[in-house]
Amino acid sequence: MNRFKMLVLIVGLLSNYSGLFAMEDGMVPRGIRVLMLQAVASGLGKTNVVKVLSHCVAEDSNKKYRSTMEDEHDVQLFPDEDQAFFGVYDGHGGKQVATHVKQRLVSNIRQAYATSNDPEQALITAFSQTDSSLEVSRVRAYSSGSTAAVAWINGHNLHVAHVGDARVLLFDKEGRVLHVTKDHKPNSDDEKKRIQEAGLRIEFYDGCWRVDGLAVSRSFGDFGIFGKNPREKLILSEPIVTSLQLTGDEAYMVIACDGLWDVMDEHLGQDNDAKGQSSQVARFIFEQVKNGIEPHQLAQALVNEALKLDTADNLTAIVVKF
Repeated sequence: MNRFKMLVLIVGLLSNYSGLFAMEDGMVPRGIRVLMLQAVASGLGKTNVVKVLSHCVAEDSNKKYRSTMEDEHDVQLFPDEDQAFFGVYDGHGGKQVATHVKQRLVSNIRQAYATSNDPEQALITAFSQTDSSLEVSRVRAYSSGSTAAVAWINGHNLHVAHVGDARVLLFDKEGRVLHVTKDHKPNSDDEKKRIQEAGLRIEFYDGCWRVDGLAVSRSFGDFGIFGKNPREKLILSEPIVTSLQLTGDEAYMVIACDGLWDVMDEHLGQDNDAKGQSSQVARFIFEQVKNGIEPHQLAQALVNEALKLDTADNLTAIVVKF
């Protein structure tokens, strides 16, 4: 039996048994699923290492401070295509926009990618299409919106896109940051210049810098915030996109809303270059694993820790283990 046929046999057996470890998400998802990402080079017998990863999800409305839950999340796995999508969408002014993004974004990404075969352009196109569809749908997006953080595993590549202050953090087995998204805040240099040129003021109140009451400078929706030109959307939905090659040094990836980042690793989303820095979230996860916490419990452990640290926002966290 050649190496290629043996790999196919092994992957087939693992696929059959992977169901033993899979749990369906409930109202508060804590499940763990197994996804085998197989990359086969051209020619029989030329294969890369099969990557096995698991994920878990947890959420909490945080009733101490919030009367409603405005977060959404989405996990879509396509093992036959070596693809996986993880997204967290943090709504404001209601949940409608976040729900709309959850329902449309991944489908739009896949369609755009099928057309362009360019992952980064597909993400930019899909974000724009999803935002535009809010205008023609019945979703009330004039005074409401949603931030978003998306991680797309495509074979041995990771593509990350975000708007607002939902964040993706990737760290290695030493707890060092490999990648973290930078928050879109009204007072950051590039965003501040754009907003002021549009004729709007940036003001500090209620604990942070805001533009027309909004604490982020990019999001889906929020069509009611505009500057000198009422036809020009000021709160952009254009994401910052980063592509990375997965090398095997990765330990965990965390995708979460700002309810987590407000009380853990807050500074990382403000730094221009956080790569190589130590992460509080990484240290917490490694400590939990050392203490016997199972992989499928890590997201809930993070949410519980954020509540303990007295976060004042809704909470949603996805933890991906490589």
